[in-house]
Amino acid sequence: MDIPVSATMSKICFLDHEETEAVHEDEMTNPTEADKVGSLVQHLLLHSYKASDICCTSTSVGQLKLIHRRLRFAGIGTKAWEQDARALRASGDGRRPTAPEGMTFWGPTSEAVQLMTIGKIRKDEVRILIVSTVQVRDLGDADVIPYQVDDPSAQVMAYLRDSGRIYTLLTRAKEGLFVLGNAKLLRKQSALWSQVLDGFEKQGAMYTKLPIELAADSVRGD
Repeated sequence: MDIPVSATMSKICFLDHEETEAVHEDEMTNPTEADKVGSLVQHLLLHSYKASDICCTSTSVGQLKLIHRRLRFAGIGTKAWEQDARALRASGDGRRPTAPEGMTFWGPTSEAVQLMTIGKIRKDEVRILIVSTVQVRDLGDADVIPYQVDDPSAQVMAYLRDSGRIYTLLTRAKEGLFVLGNAKLLRKQSALWSQVLDGFEKQGAMYTKLPIELAADSVRGD
């Protein structure tokens, strides 16, 4: 299996961090990752990318809601296919008419960042893919109280361990791939994550701080 981190991509980054996730009722979020996703999108938009070039995806519906709110607060349009859009409507923003069928827009319909959960990933390619993995804590650590089976962590971990889904996800990016998460935890989830992270390391694309200089490279839209 080829490693889905291609040298032809002009921008790749794995942001390795230890800012832990939060669980509230039936949703898991990582506010630090959501903030960094928002910052990255804003910088990309300032350097010749269009909102429609960018797709933000996450392992958690709760995290997708948080990213949606961050982007809308910054005045950035968002869009989602109907299944994810139903959850995002709870974020309180009014919605525009759906066009194409099944797509919901918040803000301008001509320019909007695509939002989707990993479970709803489609086969369409995108120029820039930003992935928020959300979970950082290792449930096997003795000092961490394990979540119950019916907690949202179960779904997040299922996505992180699904090699087929992850491979499909990461191969959707044509020009830029940005992944936010904890490398140590991800390496434990599957051999594919280890391959992916090795690919990032070989290309010198592992970071502990958001590499804004990557977004500042001269890249022109169509």
